[in-house]
Amino acid sequence: MTEIDVNILALGSKGDGVALSNGSKVFVPFSVPGELVRVRIGEFENGSCRGEIQSVLIKNMDRKTPACDHFTICGGCAVQQLNDAKYNSWKRSIIIEKLRRHKIESGCVKPLISGHSSKRRRVRFSARRLASGTIVGFKKFGSNQIVDLKCCPVVVDKIWMLVPQIRALLNSFLKVRDRAEIGLILGDGEIDITLLTYEEPNLSFREAISDFAIEHDIARICWRKIKDKSSNKAEPLIQRRPVKVKYDKYLVQIPPDAFVQPTALGEEILRKHVMHAVSGATKIIELFSGCGTFTLPLAGHGFQVSAFDIEEEHIGSLLQAARAHGLENKLTANTRDLYRRPLIANDFSNVDAVILNPPRSGAGTQIIHLAESNAPVVVYVSCNPSSFAQDAVKLIEFGYILEELVPVDQFLWSPHVELVAVLKKVNT
Repeated sequence: MTEIDVNILALGSKGDGVALSNGSKVFVPFSVPGELVRVRIGEFENGSCRGEIQSVLIKNMDRKTPACDHFTICGGCAVQQLNDAKYNSWKRSIIIEKLRRHKIESGCVKPLISGHSSKRRRVRFSARRLASGTIVGFKKFGSNQIVDLKCCPVVVDKIWMLVPQIRALLNSFLKVRDRAEIGLILGDGEIDITLLTYEEPNLSFREAISDFAIEHDIARICWRKIKDKSSNKAEPLIQRRPVKVKYDKYLVQIPPDAFVQPTALGEEILRKHVMHAVSGATKIIELFSGCGTFTLPLAGHGFQVSAFDIEEEHIGSLLQAARAHGLENKLTANTRDLYRRPLIANDFSNVDAVILNPPRSGAGTQIIHLAESNAPVVVYVSCNPSSFAQDAVKLIEFGYILEELVPVDQFLWSPHVELVAVLKKVNT
């Protein structure tokens, strides 16, 4: 290992500071552009290496005190050391850089809509049983080791307050070296927990889980096997009452471990921009609809919506909510694997707008068929600027223009960023 002094030139897309040493890149986590830092480096590979800060020789005024004591150890957050203005600029630049790589004009990218602490309502913790007890938290940077969290300023208080109790519950039943994952969702005041382990809970564990739910007033606790490809469904161990999420004014009973937007505030912002983008439409197709984050409010505002999603349980929840709110005449919803059976160009005939919110990997072959259509407006919601840019360039090739893109910081202090983009067909 060698120590060198380097000047931090910029922050990369993963939050690492970027420096140069003899023409090769040195990536330095937790640094600030404009600083001179002494770092310990290993061998250079493919023209770059990582550096670990030993000391900050010249500190930049943009550096601030991190919000969490676990910062630099826990892998949940990458950038807490920047002041708000520089942090917001960095997050926005992540999107601009992804667009630039695909030669997409970035002048339409709006300023980042800031995130806030203690707002994350969907989270997944890792756990492991050690001889000394069970640890619960996030994994360290570049490691499978788990940081046993004593605080987390990202998640909502109602979730965080359960972590010590979950740690004690797992400590009673996990064997030494056993691993587990814990998915938590805060719905409309209700907590939904999904436990993931390698072994099915035995009778005594099931009874303890039932007692835990009653003692801590948990609406539902389910179990699923870790990395079980044969079944993706969680088994309810105890359901004391339905878990509901409110989309605008519409309550939806969600299935176990369902997809919901990470923050309620971020969801509200996305919905506002989606509604504005389709304000002149009548008929809408929504792809990757989930449980109806946008579908139900759109139908409630008088739009005629056809929704599609791969998850049967998501579609079931959406239809149930539509009936409960008297919206069954304003929407249709179908289970469909849009990767294997995408809608083709003709399916978008006589449609005024298309909304899609695909997984991180993007829309797959569905984007080609959509690009070949004459849908006047496409509203694309994405949690991955890279896959969005890959899909957007295909739409642009077929005559769409990127009119507006709004970054939303739903993943506070991480390199991830949400976006909602509006593309319009100019060449039909």
